Amino acid sequence: ISAEDKQMFAETINTNNDLLLKLINDILDLSRVESGEMQFVMKLWSVKDIIERLYNTFLVQVPKHLELRLSKASEDVLIKVDESRLSQVLSNFLTNACKFTPEGSITLGWTLAEGNMVELFVEDTGIGMPDDKHEAIFERFVKLNPYVQGTGLGLQICREIITQMGGRIGV
Repeated sequence: ISAEDKQMFAETINTNNDLLLKLINDILDLSRVESGEMQFVMKLWSVKDIIERLYNTFLVQVPKHLELRLSKASEDVLIKVDESRLSQVLSNFLTNACKFTPEGSITLGWTLAEGNMVELFVEDTGIGMPDDKHEAIFERFVKLNPYVQGTGLGLQICREIITQMGGRIGV
């Protein structure tokens, strides 16, 4: 076996190990959140700080053919959330946006909405999805494209986390 083949086999094994670990972690997270065992440490956090930290982290992770944009509300606000869980949700959205956006941009941001609410969002110029699938994507094992990596658990975990923190999730 050539050195190139050995390298390719090693990379394939590492990729599959990473995918298996992600699947196990998703199953454990889903089990924890559904059983009420997932711990939430709710504190007041600056939306600006959360979003900017995540933006800076993803600047180096977003594929070079995509532009990552930041959209800020006119003023910063404090929200009571578990910062690590909220970052987990937004990271999942950003990762999905990368998977389904062959070219163009991804925007991470927040706005101030009606009723003194804050709306956090990830928008992309990707392939989109049919209107009748907007709610279904938050169900267990739902994948609109079976050929793209993923288990179909990530968005259900996101919905459960956001619900547990008293928020709403949607498309």
